[in-house]
Amino acid sequence: MASSFAVGWTIDNVIIAYFDSGSIASSRFITGGALIVGIGLTRAVGVVVRRSFAGVTEWNVAAKVSQAVATKVMKQPAQWHGRQMTGDLVSRVGVDVDATVGVLAPLPFSTSVLVLVVTSGVWLVIVDIPLGLVALLLIPCLLLLNVGYQKRIDVFTIVPSMN
Repeated sequence: MASSFAVGWTIDNVIIAYFDSGSIASSRFITGGALIVGIGLTRAVGVVVRRSFAGVTEWNVAAKVSQAVATKVMKQPAQWHGRQMTGDLVSRVGVDVDATVGVLAPLPFSTSVLVLVVTSGVWLVIVDIPLGLVALLLIPCLLLLNVGYQKRIDVFTIVPSMN
Protein backbone atom coordinates (compact mmCIF):
# COMPACT_ATOMS: atom_id res chain seq x y z
CA MET A 1 0.00 0.00 0.00
CA ALA A 2 2.85 2.35 0.74
CA SER A 3 4.13 1.88 -2.81
CA SER A 4 0.74 2.97 -4.17
CA PHE A 5 0.89 6.15 -2.12
CA ALA A 6 4.50 6.78 -3.19
CA VAL A 7 3.70 6.25 -6.86
CA GLY A 8 0.62 8.49 -6.50
CA TRP A 9 2.65 11.22 -4.81
CA THR A 10 5.35 10.96 -7.48
CA ILE A 11 2.82 11.16 -10.30
CA ASP A 12 1.04 14.14 -8.74
CA ASN A 13 4.09 16.08 -7.57
CA VAL A 14 6.77 15.12 -10.11
CA ILE A 15 5.32 13.90 -13.41
CA ILE A 16 2.18 16.03 -13.66
CA ALA A 17 4.03 19.03 -12.21
CA TYR A 18 6.71 18.62 -14.87
CA PHE A 19 4.15 18.45 -17.70
CA ASP A 20 2.27 21.46 -16.32
CA SER A 21 5.23 23.77 -15.78
CA GLY A 22 7.99 22.27 -17.93
CA SER A 23 10.35 22.01 -14.98
CA ILE A 24 10.38 20.78 -11.40
CA ALA A 25 12.56 21.32 -8.39
CA SER A 26 15.26 18.72 -8.08
CA SER A 27 14.20 18.10 -4.47
CA ARG A 28 10.79 16.85 -5.68
CA PHE A 29 12.45 14.53 -8.18
CA ILE A 30 14.84 13.17 -5.54
CA THR A 31 12.03 12.79 -3.00
CA GLY A 32 9.84 10.87 -5.46
CA GLY A 33 12.68 8.59 -6.49
CA ALA A 34 13.77 8.07 -2.89
CA LEU A 35 10.22 7.15 -1.87
CA ILE A 36 9.85 4.55 -4.60
CA VAL A 37 13.34 3.07 -4.18
CA GLY A 38 13.09 3.16 -0.37
CA ILE A 39 9.77 1.35 -0.32
CA GLY A 40 11.08 -1.20 -2.84
CA LEU A 41 14.14 -1.88 -0.70
CA THR A 42 11.99 -2.13 2.44
CA ARG A 43 9.77 -4.68 0.74
CA ALA A 44 12.78 -6.66 -0.47
CA VAL A 45 14.31 -6.72 3.01
CA GLY A 46 10.93 -7.79 4.41
CA VAL A 47 10.75 -10.71 2.01
CA VAL A 48 14.28 -11.83 2.82
CA VAL A 49 13.72 -11.57 6.58
CA ARG A 50 10.36 -13.36 6.38
CA ARG A 51 11.74 -16.23 4.29
CA SER A 52 14.88 -16.48 6.45
CA PHE A 53 12.90 -16.83 9.66
CA ALA A 54 10.53 -19.25 7.92
CA GLY A 55 13.50 -21.41 6.91
CA VAL A 56 14.96 -21.35 10.40
CA THR A 57 11.58 -22.27 11.87
CA GLU A 58 11.12 -25.07 9.35
CA TRP A 59 14.52 -26.59 10.14
CA ASN A 60 14.01 -26.25 13.90
CA VAL A 61 10.66 -28.03 13.66
CA ALA A 62 12.27 -30.68 11.45
CA ALA A 63 14.97 -31.26 14.07
CA LYS A 64 12.40 -31.62 16.87
CA VAL A 65 10.17 -33.94 14.85
CA SER A 66 13.17 -36.02 13.75
CA GLN A 67 14.25 -36.38 17.36
CA ALA A 68 10.73 -37.38 18.44
CA VAL A 69 10.34 -39.95 15.64
CA ALA A 70 13.82 -41.39 16.23
CA THR A 71 13.10 -41.67 19.97
CA LYS A 72 9.83 -43.47 19.22
CA VAL A 73 11.61 -45.90 16.88
CA MET A 74 14.37 -46.53 19.44
CA LYS A 75 11.79 -47.43 22.11
CA GLN A 76 10.48 -50.32 20.03
CA PRO A 77 11.36 -53.81 21.28
CA ALA A 78 14.38 -55.63 19.87
CA GLN A 79 12.15 -58.23 18.15
CA TRP A 80 10.43 -55.46 16.24
CA HIS A 81 13.77 -54.05 15.07
CA GLY A 82 14.79 -57.54 13.96
CA ARG A 83 11.78 -57.69 11.60
CA GLN A 84 12.49 -54.25 10.06
CA MET A 85 15.11 -53.38 7.49
CA THR A 86 17.38 -50.53 8.59
CA GLY A 87 17.08 -48.65 5.32
CA ASP A 88 13.30 -48.89 5.50
CA LEU A 89 13.27 -47.38 8.99
CA VAL A 90 15.54 -44.50 8.01
CA SER A 91 13.47 -43.86 4.89
CA ARG A 92 10.19 -43.81 6.82
CA VAL A 93 11.57 -41.45 9.45
CA GLY A 94 12.78 -39.08 6.73
CA VAL A 95 9.49 -39.19 4.84
CA ASP A 96 7.49 -38.60 8.01
CA VAL A 97 9.58 -35.56 8.90
CA ASP A 98 9.43 -34.16 5.36
CA ALA A 99 5.66 -34.59 5.22
CA THR A 100 5.21 -32.91 8.59
CA VAL A 101 7.49 -29.96 7.89
CA GLY A 102 6.40 -29.52 4.27
CA VAL A 103 3.25 -27.84 5.50
CA LEU A 104 5.29 -24.98 6.97
CA ALA A 105 7.03 -23.89 3.75
CA PRO A 106 4.13 -21.97 2.14
CA LEU A 107 2.93 -20.38 5.41
CA PRO A 108 4.79 -17.03 5.09
CA PHE A 109 3.54 -16.49 1.54
CA SER A 110 -0.01 -17.59 2.28
CA THR A 111 -0.12 -15.44 5.41
CA SER A 112 1.02 -12.38 3.47
CA VAL A 113 -1.58 -13.07 0.78
CA LEU A 114 -4.28 -13.29 3.44
CA VAL A 115 -3.15 -9.99 5.00
CA LEU A 116 -3.09 -8.38 1.54
CA VAL A 117 -6.61 -9.56 0.69
CA VAL A 118 -8.06 -8.45 4.03
CA THR A 119 -6.30 -5.07 3.97
CA SER A 120 -7.32 -4.46 0.36
CA GLY A 121 -10.91 -5.39 1.14
CA VAL A 122 -11.03 -2.99 4.08
CA TRP A 123 -9.51 -0.17 2.02
CA LEU A 124 -11.90 -0.82 -0.85
CA VAL A 125 -14.87 -0.48 1.48
CA ILE A 126 -13.40 2.65 3.10
CA VAL A 127 -12.66 4.35 -0.23
CA ASP A 128 -15.77 3.32 -2.16
CA ILE A 129 -18.50 1.39 -0.37
CA PRO A 130 -20.36 -0.01 -3.42
CA LEU A 131 -17.13 -1.01 -5.19
CA GLY A 132 -15.79 -2.52 -1.98
CA LEU A 133 -18.92 -4.57 -1.38
CA VAL A 134 -18.89 -5.86 -4.96
CA ALA A 135 -15.23 -6.83 -4.56
CA LEU A 136 -15.93 -8.56 -1.24
CA LEU A 137 -18.70 -10.57 -2.91
CA LEU A 138 -16.60 -11.28 -5.98
CA ILE A 139 -13.56 -12.70 -4.12
CA PRO A 140 -15.41 -15.74 -2.67
CA CYS A 141 -17.06 -16.34 -6.06
CA LEU A 142 -13.65 -16.39 -7.77
CA LEU A 143 -12.31 -18.70 -5.08
CA LEU A 144 -15.17 -21.17 -5.62
CA LEU A 145 -14.73 -20.92 -9.38
CA ASN A 146 -11.02 -21.68 -9.02
CA VAL A 147 -11.65 -24.70 -6.76
CA GLY A 148 -14.26 -26.04 -9.17
CA TYR A 149 -11.90 -25.60 -12.11
CA GLN A 150 -9.09 -27.37 -10.26
CA LYS A 151 -11.30 -30.34 -9.46
CA ARG A 152 -12.33 -30.65 -13.11
CA ILE A 153 -8.82 -30.29 -14.51
CA ASP A 154 -7.16 -32.59 -11.93
CA VAL A 155 -8.84 -35.55 -13.63
CA PHE A 156 -6.65 -34.97 -16.68
CA THR A 157 -3.40 -34.36 -14.80
CA ILE A 158 -3.34 -37.38 -12.51
CA VAL A 159 -0.60 -39.70 -13.74
CA PRO A 160 -1.78 -43.33 -13.97
CA SER A 161 0.29 -45.83 -12.04
CA MET A 162 2.77 -47.83 -14.09
CA ASN A 163 1.58 -51.33 -13.08
